[in-house]
Amino acid sequence: GRFALRVLPDSSAALRAGIVGLAFSIGPRQAWYIPLGHEGEGARGDSAANAPSGGLFDAADQPDQPAAKAEGSGALSAAAVLEILKPALENPAIAKVGHDLKFDMIVLARHGIELAGLETDTMLASYLLDATRSGHPLEAAALEHLGYKALAEEDVCGRGAKAVSLARISAEDALNYAGERVDLALQLADRLSPMLVTDQLDALYRDIERPLIPVLARME
Repeated sequence: GRFALRVLPDSSAALRAGIVGLAFSIGPRQAWYIPLGHEGEGARGDSAANAPSGGLFDAADQPDQPAAKAEGSGALSAAAVLEILKPALENPAIAKVGHDLKFDMIVLARHGIELAGLETDTMLASYLLDATRSGHPLEAAALEHLGYKALAEEDVCGRGAKAVSLARISAEDALNYAGERVDLALQLADRLSPMLVTDQLDALYRDIERPLIPVLARME
């Protein structure tokens, strides 16, 4: 009835981005990653070779039951996967959580899926709780509200001139990064939603901000 999702893109521009993979979470420290557009196993920049392993889904933390799962060794058929997921993603009765759901909505719409059932966008919630900040990235929100230092894209893709796109890293290297994005979004949703109520911002989010997500997505 409720899950967090994140589209891993091959570009930071939603209007041009292809889908590298999809990540989902239904509970704390649980995530699944479905690779769809990785260009080659192990393809990555030299500067990403020392990217940190582990994170929320380090197997050493839960040796008996891995928290995250890579579906396939490289990439699955994007068309087949999206066809299977389409009914759930378009079902308004299934609540969707994410960080910057507008981005996900635009990318999915360009691939024939009309995302519905939006519940909590943690980027918008963070903005409402502190509108004076210049930005509300997931990493900052996770550090502030969950006390967790999340992987940044440059941690897995490299930095500077040697940086590569998410499409150029392997599915295994994307797993922790993708898993963190959805798991932390779900945890943040459960942390920030009560704060919106306490600060009497829940009606503003529910009646104005959230309904604007699909409107802005269609405009873009």
